[in-house]
Amino acid sequence: MLLVTSFGKGRVFHTAIGHNNGKDLTAQKCVGFIATLQRGTEWAATGKVTQKVPADFPGTDKVTLREN
Repeated sequence: MLLVTSFGKGRVFHTAIGHNNGKDLTAQKCVGFIATLQRGTEWAATGKVTQKVPADFPGTDKVTLREN
């Protein structure tokens, strides 16, 4: 779940993705989560997104994780 909105003269990017039970960090290792967090943060800070979607961005049929 991703959300963008305006707040005064600012921009807000919010994601509820990435929560965990304190033990399983799989959600935070997902390339989809990492890319949306980075791109959303860049947009909130600058109003632009210059970062490309990574080649290993997950699709409907696969999950891609980054271990480090």
